Amino acid sequence: MLDRFAQQKDWYFESEVQTEAVNRLLYVVENGELFSLLDGRYGTGRSTVLQQTATELVRCGRRVVHLNAAALDCRSTLWHLCGALSIFTPADAQLAELMTLIRDELMARAHCEHQTVVLLDDVDLAQEDVSSVLHLLMSLAETSDGRIHVIAVAEQPIGFSLQKRSALNVSLQPLREREAIEFAVRRLTCLNCEVASINETGWRAIADLGQGLPGQLLRICQIVQVVASMQSGPIDAALVHNAADELLPQAA
Repeated sequence: MLDRFAQQKDWYFESEVQTEAVNRLLYVVENGELFSLLDGRYGTGRSTVLQQTATELVRCGRRVVHLNAAALDCRSTLWHLCGALSIFTPADAQLAELMTLIRDELMARAHCEHQTVVLLDDVDLAQEDVSSVLHLLMSLAETSDGRIHVIAVAEQPIGFSLQKRSALNVSLQPLREREAIEFAVRRLTCLNCEVASINETGWRAIADLGQGLPGQLLRICQIVQVVASMQSGPIDAALVHNAADELLPQAA
């Protein structure tokens, strides 16, 4: 059975689409813009792009606060944000107190001329609307002399009022066939798979099944790795499709 968690989500493929998205987000921060949105359908690599952006920001000397809001309500989001900011938080702290603690910490950092970038992933998957958290962070950014920046990530563009405050909306698109095949070649090479055994129709089948989505392509590559370990002859489109039909339901 395929292990859906054995996909090494930190594995980064520098496609034109993802590289451009990272560069645009870095450009926004570098130019002092306060808020930007990153969106794209499930599997396009939003979280991977956000992680790569965080890595580059740290390399440039920025302090990065990275939080996934999936399944959290407003209070929980603020609570976890306090934790990410290393703020001691009473167990019974209420919403207003959490907001005050975050405000004081971020503004103290700004006063000390520290650059802080808050990355909020999967805001559309929160248990409830967390736009109040985003509005709080943006309000702080607006009074920080450009030392606080916020990047939010969602599958779809979020609230109109938030969109209006976004300096840049970055939308991830699926990989083109050429890039999808290159993605698969690099990934299978990392998996020590004999890529020479895959013929042209096999590569096209991998790209087709992957739908241009890095997350889906990782799963298809796992399947092809299994096939290659059991198959001595060439791997063609029929073999890839048959294996996917058998194994994808187990990977779901």
